[in-house]
Amino acid sequence: MDADRLARAAGSALVTAMTTDAWLQACTPIEDLYRLLPQGPDQPNRTWLSDLHRRTQAAVQFGDAVAEQQLREACTEELQRLLRAAPGLADDLQRVLEDVILPALGREDQLRVEAILRGSPGPAGPPLIVRGP
Repeated sequence: MDADRLARAAGSALVTAMTTDAWLQACTPIEDLYRLLPQGPDQPNRTWLSDLHRRTQAAVQFGDAVAEQQLREACTEELQRLLRAAPGLADDLQRVLEDVILPALGREDQLRVEAILRGSPGPAGPPLIVRGP
C-alpha cells in the first residue's frame, strides 16, 4: 500500500473519530505506534494527538468545516512523518485503521476513507474488508 495514501486515509479517519466517542478506541493504538519508534532527535512529536483532538473538538463545536479539513491535512502530515521515520510501521498503521478506527466510524465515513485507500475520488467500487474485533 502506498504510504502517502495510507497516511491520508488514516489521517482523515482519525480526525473523524475525534469528533465522536470512537476517539477513545483510536487514541491508544495510535500512541502505541509512536512508542515503537527508535529514540533520537529526529523522532516525530508524540504530543500532537492531544492538541489535534482539542482543536478538532473546537472546530466541530463551532461548525467550522474548513478547520476540520485543515486538521485532517495536519493529521495526514504527522502520520506521513511517522511513516518516514519508521516505514515498517505502515502495516501496523493499516491494522489500526482497519481493525480499530474504521469499524468505529459510521458507514458514510467508512466509505469516504475506503475511497481514499483505493485512490478513487468517491466511495465507488468494492468496499475495503474491515476485520472485526
